Amino acid sequence: MQAFIASYLFLTTFGKREYLLIRKSAFRFSLNVLHFLTFIKKAIYRVKVIYRVFCKMISRKVAMIDFYILKDAKIKFEG
Repeated sequence: MQAFIASYLFLTTFGKREYLLIRKSAFRFSLNVLHFLTFIKKAIYRVKVIYRVFCKMISRKVAMIDFYILKDAKIKFEG
């Protein structure tokens, strides 16, 4: 109801053309905000994927190092 009253007051003050221009610019602004938010969402997703891949690489290297340490320890104990 308040939006209707505000739009009526605006129409009586300025006119229909200005009202439509402001509505159009508000719609464009909301589309720009949505586009920006999707851009941020995609950037966060990319960072998460890169972090996940990096963590997997690090864990594999640590596992390989642990394997070789255990292998060397086994050789020392047997020898």
